[in-house]
Amino acid sequence: DFFFPPSSDVSFDFDDDDDQEGAAAAAPEEEGDDLLHEWLVPVLVKEEEEVVEACARSIASDGGIVFWFEGRSEFGPRALGHRSILASAADAGVVDYVNAYVKCREDFRPFAPAVLREAVDDVFDDSNDGESPYMSKVWQVKPGMRAKLAACTHVDGSARAQTVGNRPDLARYRALLLRVGELTDGPPAVLDTSFNTKKADPIVETRTGAVSSFVAAAARRPARGGGGGGEKDDQNRKR
Repeated sequence: DFFFPPSSDVSFDFDDDDDQEGAAAAAPEEEGDDLLHEWLVPVLVKEEEEVVEACARSIASDGGIVFWFEGRSEFGPRALGHRSILASAADAGVVDYVNAYVKCREDFRPFAPAVLREAVDDVFDDSNDGESPYMSKVWQVKPGMRAKLAACTHVDGSARAQTVGNRPDLARYRALLLRVGELTDGPPAVLDTSFNTKKADPIVETRTGAVSSFVAAAARRPARGGGGGGEKDDQNRKR
């Protein structure tokens, strides 16, 4: 198996009283559950299908940004479906918004698409039925697909893609991509960037760290399109 080298972040987001195993597993007794309940209870759903449907509709129909935290964390320079911030791959306007208000980084920084493995040849010209599970390969997006991947296609028509295969730990993530494709009549793909919203912070590790990162982004966001945010916009951004 391929073991990705660590990224340049100097630390992981471990709480002081967590050991690594406990933090990765997000133990139920983790300190900070009050914060979790305060922010997440209003949008909790009971069934797995409801989670996927709510997130897919937010991305595909409402212009929403989804903060995706599931299972044990990943190691390396990319977020690959366990600690991800997700948005519509077709919405070119989301690029400036996420860079400025969610990630707090330079406006020239690009984003990458996560695409179902079986759809790779439908989306890219030169993938040669290849795989890129670690978001490490750059392929040319087919001209007819560039508008549908507008937020993730570079000026030269290329994109650095993650292919999402049939790994059991990515089953819910796969279902999300598939449902987004169904709702948009486009490729089963989303914009995927790492779940960290504070300058110099690594990708979030614990549930408390995830909520803290989410709250930091939520606190500085304006409504997309300018002006004050209505109730609908506020609800979409909290998903």
